Amino acid sequence: MADSPFIGPTYPLNSRGASVARTVNMIPVPLEVGNDRTGWVFKDVPGLVAVVIAAPHVCTTGPVWTAKVIPAGRYKGLARLSASTLVAVGSGQAGAAPSPTAISTDNGLTWTAGGSIPNVSNSNPNSVRFGNGRLVSMVDSQATMAYSTDNGANWAIQVNALIVPSSVEFGNGLFVLPNDAAANTYSSATGLTPYAVNTTPAIFSIVRWIASAGWWLGMERAGVRTWTSPDLVTWTLRGNMTLLASAGITKDSIAVNGLVVVACDQASSTTATRSTDGGVTWSATGALVTTSVTTLAYGNGIFLGLTPLGGQGNISTDQGATWSAANLMTMAN
Repeated sequence: MADSPFIGPTYPLNSRGASVARTVNMIPVPLEVGNDRTGWVFKDVPGLVAVVIAAPHVCTTGPVWTAKVIPAGRYKGLARLSASTLVAVGSGQAGAAPSPTAISTDNGLTWTAGGSIPNVSNSNPNSVRFGNGRLVSMVDSQATMAYSTDNGANWAIQVNALIVPSSVEFGNGLFVLPNDAAANTYSSATGLTPYAVNTTPAIFSIVRWIASAGWWLGMERAGVRTWTSPDLVTWTLRGNMTLLASAGITKDSIAVNGLVVVACDQASSTTATRSTDGGVTWSATGALVTTSVTTLAYGNGIFLGLTPLGGQGNISTDQGATWSAANLMTMAN
């Protein structure tokens, strides 16, 4: 079974951005310094390496950085619908404003405004996934899902009345919502109710479909043990995520390429661990260059490790085995 495109986590940076024209040996050459204080968001998109969104610009790497214009908004989630179509979901303004979305049909080169997502208790959509012809996004801290059946042109919401999910994932024909408060997962082909409720052997904060292995990988919330399941029903205990602190592992700090799974610890550590067999066994990687790596992303043969300080990041071109410094973009004070 071919791997489903993986769209990585969001990563806000509370600093002013500098647009980037190009890079030379991964060192960005500034184009112009931004004067906004909106957050940056990192996304890994197969074929782009990364997308960096800061209203009103998008910077795509490949490895050349190019500034592009995107409709105003602070975007927190990105999904790939096809080889050329991307949809980003963003945060609304203060109060009861709806949340913006943006659509690109040329792989991020140009963007137009999509439909707005209705406001839910002043919360915003977060992770978004595409599958079975629809987009599904979780709404932060709410038992509510946002969805679109026309590629982001129009959006609706549904209260699931069951759980506040820690993320939404898609794989093997199912949207899966891990329950961060109890030992079970919720799944459906639509991402909406009715859900199949499946018991898990522990509370999982992360559930990720490893297409190359044909199984789901579950990571314990209160430990570093990992489990695999072909059907979300029967789970097999696998290895420990070597040297990582459980409190530091989140949905944002794991990235997948085929059978290679790389995870990092957000708890002020330069430690990362990886599995080359889909999560069965784990070993420590070479040390990260920077501490407090809060986000991992993969695309175009490169793993990126990003910190909340911005500017310098971590890059691996050997499947996460070793890491070197990469000045991914220039940040203004």
